[in-house]
This record gives sequence, structure tokens and C-alpha cells, in this order.
Amino acid sequence: MAPQQGTQANLFGQINVTFLSMTHYYFSQGLHSSASCHAVLAFILPALHSFLQLNYQGNKDISPFNTHLTSVCVAIASFLLYCFAYNAELRFSENHCHQTYAFNVCRGMTCFGWLVVVSLASILFSNSLGPPLYFLYILFLAGELLRRRL
Repeated sequence: MAPQQGTQANLFGQINVTFLSMTHYYFSQGLHSSASCHAVLAFILPALHSFLQLNYQGNKDISPFNTHLTSVCVAIASFLLYCFAYNAELRFSENHCHQTYAFNVCRGMTCFGWLVVVSLASILFSNSLGPPLYFLYILFLAGELLRRRL
């Protein structure tokens, strides 16, 4: 029983270190505004990444690239598009004449950011929860587009 207890203590220690480092990053970047989508994603994405690392920690032969290749590719592509949209938003916010573009880029950032979260969550949870998560994302996306259009 001693090795198992040591493994559990190590697991909980890693979770605590991960949580503390995310909290430190969260507050050191000034991301404590609850209205900011960036603040939420800055907290959720590292947490999901850490939980995925813990989930696949002992399996050197099995990785998310082997088991959920489509979801991993969607998550990576969405994250890159989110980063490009974030860069574009920073550029458009400097020029006040491009407010329409900045509004549309912000809408795209929201869509891509939450698609990353849904993709990583579908990898973390069982295969039966993947389709409902994507369905909820589609509902969220439709609501977001309607809310911003009105």
C-alpha cells in the first residue's frame, strides 16, 4: 500500500502546484475581470491541459493523438485561430476607425476559444460525453451570434 499512497500524494501535489501556478498567472496578468473571455480561457485551458497530462501520465504508448486525433487537431487549429484573432483584436483596438472589424474579430475569438475548451474537454471525459459537449457548443455559438447581432 505504500507505493500507491505515495503515487496519490504525488498526484495531489501536482494538482496543487498546477492550481497555484494557474492562480498566480491569472492574477499576475491582471486577468481577474470576470467579464473577460480571456480571463476565463486563461484559467480553463491550463487546467484542462494539466488534467489531460495527469490522465495520460502512466501510459507512454497511448496519447490523445492516438485515441482522439480529430479532437486534438480541432483543438490545435482552434487555438491557433484564437491566437490570430487575439492579435488582430489588439491591432484593431489601436485604430478606432476599424471598430466593425474589431467587433467581428471578438466574435470569432469567442467562438474559437470555446471550441478549444470543448475539444479538450471531450478528450478528457469519456467518449459518450463528446457529442453532447459539441452539441452544447453549437447551442452556445448560436446564442452568442444572436446576442451580439441584436
